[in-house]
Amino acid sequence: MRSLDTEAFDDLIYDEEKNALILFHRNGCGVCEEVVTTLEPLEEDYPDVVFGEVDVETENDLFSRFGLNGVPQVILFSEGNPVSTLSGRKDDEDYENALESLIGE
Repeated sequence: MRSLDTEAFDDLIYDEEKNALILFHRNGCGVCEEVVTTLEPLEEDYPDVVFGEVDVETENDLFSRFGLNGVPQVILFSEGNPVSTLSGRKDDEDYENALESLIGE
């Protein structure tokens, strides 16, 4: 999973318009670490989706931009637009369903 600052995020999402799954997290968050563990194997199964992570403590402007209220938050993007958001701890199946919807669009 690629670590993204604001510039890298904007390039990826808005300039390249890649399908992307972005995890918004903070260091020391136990649930965030669980989500990373869940997402890492899925990255191999979805090579057409860019997986990235944003540390909201260092990239607070991105956290604010999307009106997020807590972490972890996963936002899926298609052609520069957020299409789905998953909050908190989810099952593998929830992420797989969201990814399937993303690549099926």
